[in-house]
Amino acid sequence: MQSDDLPDDARRPLAAHTWERTPVYARALTADRVRHRRLLRTAWLVTAGVLWHQGVLVADLVRRATSDDPFLHRSAAFALLVLALTSAGLGLVVVWVWRREAAARPVVTGLDATPGEAAGVPELDAPPRDHLGLHGHVEPPRRW
Repeated sequence: MQSDDLPDDARRPLAAHTWERTPVYARALTADRVRHRRLLRTAWLVTAGVLWHQGVLVADLVRRATSDDPFLHRSAAFALLVLALTSAGLGLVVVWVWRREAAARPVVTGLDATPGEAAGVPELDAPPRDHLGLHGHVEPPRRW
């Protein structure tokens, strides 16, 4: 086969191929480990900061609830409201940060990984099965 008979894509060097032609599982295999480490460190720092903040609010709530001062004792309800609102809001932030870290986590597979193993879906490696209805394995409904 001469080089003139080859399609245009076959004559292009490998580096010239674009990401649109790369399978999805191959994109997951190329991960930036520095970015992943940075996101992991950020996730741990955000989690620690949120836990510290919530701990301070819980300590303030306990101090207010066990106080002998009637005004301070009544203000414990407001402290509980603040604790509940910040727990909901900061909980969403923590979930978002950890999901972002998980999405950037590198995929570790063996050297002889199949496309299904690399994508995390082993069913991709199985040969396609016959369609049950079209190949006569199952009788069609009577209304047909």
